[in-house]
Amino acid sequence: MKKIIFLFLLLPNIILSQSFKYSSGGNPIDGEYKFAYVSSYEGGEFPYQDATIYLNKLSGGSTNLYISGTGFYMEDFSEVQVYFVFDEEDDIYISTTVSYSSDNESIFVSSFRDSKTGVRYDRGHILAKLKESNSLYMRVEDSGVKNDYMFDLSGSAKAIAFVLE
Repeated sequence: MKKIIFLFLLLPNIILSQSFKYSSGGNPIDGEYKFAYVSSYEGGEFPYQDATIYLNKLSGGSTNLYISGTGFYMEDFSEVQVYFVFDEEDDIYISTTVSYSSDNESIFVSSFRDSKTGVRYDRGHILAKLKESNSLYMRVEDSGVKNDYMFDLSGSAKAIAFVLE
């Protein structure tokens, strides 16, 4: 009976977790593009409860890693920091370079640094960590407001490879 109750308690997290999805598209102005994304299954506070991490590659070859659903940001006033912890490891990756979408609702991330060693990592290192890890704990902080999110990274290796090929 205890095993059944334990399994029942785990079931909602399994059902609610999101895994990586990917697709391609295009239009006459932007050309062809590929993208992959994963939505959080836990975290945030109303109205920012559903963060999504995107990776896209445009027909010109440029790639973007960005986060949406976490707030509204203004370049002159926002001091956003994004924190990534993979698989509950000790390493905390902190964003060093961010920019914002034209609608101020997405954060584009170019590089991170390790909080302990100070070593800087480019987007490629973070993509490798996304591909090899099972889960991601992310914090988005702006002017003292913190929102934490959990992501299931299953399917990430296939989705990221699809975008980058």
